[in-house]
Order: sequence, then structure tokens, then C-alpha cells
Amino acid sequence: IRIDGQPVTGIARSEREKINRRFGMLFQKSGLFDSLTVWENIAFRLLQDRDLSRARAREIAMEKLALVGLDAREADLYPVELSGGMQKRIGIARAIATDPDVLLMDEPTAGLDPISSNMINDMILDVVSRLGVTVLSVNSDMSGAARTADTAAMLYDGHIIWLGDTGTMHGSDNAYVSQFVNSHADGPIPTIVGV
Repeated sequence: IRIDGQPVTGIARSEREKINRRFGMLFQKSGLFDSLTVWENIAFRLLQDRDLSRARAREIAMEKLALVGLDAREADLYPVELSGGMQKRIGIARAIATDPDVLLMDEPTAGLDPISSNMINDMILDVVSRLGVTVLSVNSDMSGAARTADTAAMLYDGHIIWLGDTGTMHGSDNAYVSQFVNSHADGPIPTIVGV
């Protein structure tokens, strides 16, 4: 694995930590710590990786909270007190807390209703525009992927089988892509029998 042409395997821990700071991560199931408040979840990496006071980390957390459309009223709540959509927003705020160059997202709208999914996709577009970050997303929500990505790659059996503009996916003559984006049971991708 290389980042900006530099190998990241077999390097010193301090060098790997420098590279890791360039990345933010949004987990599929929010990945929030139940025992931490909203602001502590957002500031978690700041407090771990940097020599910041708790007060400054809280300030940064509050700034990121505002970027995802939430305010101070939510800062001292715990994840269990939040809806799924709010948890996703907190996850986004945490992912951007360190001002990363690259945002990695694993199924950013998984488990959300269509309205909440659209809201999260709009928020992702807004954050990307404001912060100028590059996003690499794993996404099985084709409409969301088409709205939030310029380029898509389809993986099958450990290989990239299609790479192109998201606007061309629905018209692709690749049988795998066609089956997946059009939700067809018949095609080269095996499906569960009897479902």
C-alpha cells in the first residue's frame, strides 16, 4: 500500500502515525463510544493524538458539531440519546475533527431511512465542498453513490471489474454492474436461492 507514492508497510510507528493523521474515518455503524458524550466522541482523536487541552478540544468539537447541523444542546448528550441520523452526523463530525486530507467512509447511509439518507448525502457534499477533502467511500446505496461521487469502482471477487464516471453506471454494458445497480436477481453475481 502506498500513499502519495510512499510505502506505508514496514515503516516506523511515528511515520505511520503522521500518515494516519491525514485520514478521517466514518464507520458504518457510527462507531461512537457509549461512555463518552457527543463532544468527547468528536474530540476523541484530538485528545489522543495531539497535545491539546480539553477546553481547546471541546472548542474544535463544537465547531465540527456546527458543520454537521447540530449545536451545543447535543454536545453533552450520550450516543444512546441520539437518533440513527444524529449518530451518523456525530460520526461525520468526529471524522473531520482533525481536518483530514482524506475521508474514508464505510456505508455512510447504512441503516437509515431514505429521507435521512438524502440528508446525510447532502451533508457529505457540503462538508467535502467546505473542507476540500478527498473521499473514498464503500457504498452499496447506488443513488447515494451517484449523488456524492464523481468516480466509482465496482469490486467483485477481490478485483476491480469496472471503473468509471458514476453517471455512466446505470447504462453500463458490464453485466456485473448492470445487475448490481439495477437490483436484478438474475445475472453473473450469485444470489441467495429461495429468497
